[in-house]
Amino acid sequence: MGKHQQIVIVGAGHNGLIAACYLAKAGRDVLVVEQSPEPGGGSRTEERIPGYRFDTHSIAHNMIHMTDILADLDLASAGLEYTEMNPFSVAIRADGRTVRFSRSVEATVASIAESDQQEADAYAAFMEVAIPVVQAVVPTIRGELGVSEFPKRVFNALKVLRLGPAEIIRDLLSPYDSLLKRWLHSDLTRGPISAFAAHANVGPNVPGGALFAFWQAVYHLFRQWHAKGGSGTLTSALVCRLHSYGGQLRCSAPVVRINATGGKVRSVVLENGESIEAEAVITAIDPKVALLTLLDPPLGGQPGAALTAARRSNVVQSLVHVAVDRLHAIPGRLASGAKLVSTPWLHSRQHRPGT
Repeated sequence: MGKHQQIVIVGAGHNGLIAACYLAKAGRDVLVVEQSPEPGGGSRTEERIPGYRFDTHSIAHNMIHMTDILADLDLASAGLEYTEMNPFSVAIRADGRTVRFSRSVEATVASIAESDQQEADAYAAFMEVAIPVVQAVVPTIRGELGVSEFPKRVFNALKVLRLGPAEIIRDLLSPYDSLLKRWLHSDLTRGPISAFAAHANVGPNVPGGALFAFWQAVYHLFRQWHAKGGSGTLTSALVCRLHSYGGQLRCSAPVVRINATGGKVRSVVLENGESIEAEAVITAIDPKVALLTLLDPPLGGQPGAALTAARRSNVVQSLVHVAVDRLHAIPGRLASGAKLVSTPWLHSRQHRPGT
């Protein structure tokens, strides 16, 4: 295909690279441009301390395992390998009480019961609601929108509605703080679930945020995963696959304008003044930056006004990188789970997650 048929993707994070791989696999002429010196966005692993490599943002790769992407792009043959985290989370309280959240709901309930049987029963009841809710939502995420999937989606929706339409609607529209207070008795479980819910950058008092607490069921259904060698191995595998399909990647290439005069995308202009002709442009960056700042003319009308009015939550997360040569000592009963629990934060000099 000629240059006029080229598809330009702005942003070489994992979303942009996955889109590029699918298009290149389908035979399209694809170019990915990235402002940073290296691709990856939030899926990068860097040597921040001499001899130690750290995941700079993304740590656990969960949603990709809810899709067919790994198989479709054969990322295993490109060097990508995953290890399951089980337990996927361990909550340690100052008074020594420890809860292991395992893939098995039953094992998780048993762990909670070691500290509080009433709370264990409450968690089990919450999962009886959360699992059908998640099963009703997941097909959309997986792209299962065909006619053949319709009966399964209806069945999952009916399972949710049987729990009580009014109650389910109330729960889904609630902030997750209110939801968890209705279903669970204490911070023994509410705290850890809220911590995961906050990963969506949604505050505990934001209406409609309840889905992110229901999302706890996803970890039981689909597990949590670490990429061996660090989060950046996903990026490396995607770049490898992109090149194998004939796609191109250019880093240190900041975009300053997406030319869409006359209502049609025509080109992407880089910071150095270079204009890249494009049949279509896919942006895998902040929508406000893409559609209100880079797009020329910017998105207008009601869609533009809605995007302008949209605001980000003020939830803040922080990540502390610590270089160690052994597992840290944790009081209490964590020993049996320490190997897997430590992997998000501790990396050896050889960067072998789980050691």
